[in-house]
Amino acid sequence: GAVPMRNVRACLLLSVPGLQVEGPSGPLQVQLGDSVLLPCSVRTPVPLEELEVLWKRTDLETVVLLFQDGEVRGESQEPKFRNRTHFFTEELSRGNFSLFLTNVTPADAGMYRCSVHTDTEYGDATALIHTGIMVENMWAWLSCSSPGTKSPSSQLGGGVS
Repeated sequence: GAVPMRNVRACLLLSVPGLQVEGPSGPLQVQLGDSVLLPCSVRTPVPLEELEVLWKRTDLETVVLLFQDGEVRGESQEPKFRNRTHFFTEELSRGNFSLFLTNVTPADAGMYRCSVHTDTEYGDATALIHTGIMVENMWAWLSCSSPGTKSPSSQLGGGVS
């Protein structure tokens, strides 16, 4: 059937892909109880008044942190991330939307997506967190379940100097 014109007009107002959003180059390995920086940035700074940055857990679809309408919107945040997640507010205007997560727990292991929207463009990047503990200078991973296994298998990583 024909698409009503008002729907077509609404589509034209949506932003288009094209924002080059840069995330981490590989998985982030974090000790339990530590803090971690999840990198997310754009090369060209975006005016704050038209900026929306949404950090989500992609596997759980939960909101980790949202910047919208010029401020951090705490009311939409998943409660378990409250008071543990931060933007560097003075860096937002410079195109740095990195997320600082404190007091990392085993439940924090997983995939995170940083989605950046402006009035005209959008882009995103992902970051993967592995959690573990140090045992005699060896990493003991707590999130190394491989596809097909029923339960997570603890696995020792390489030595860390």
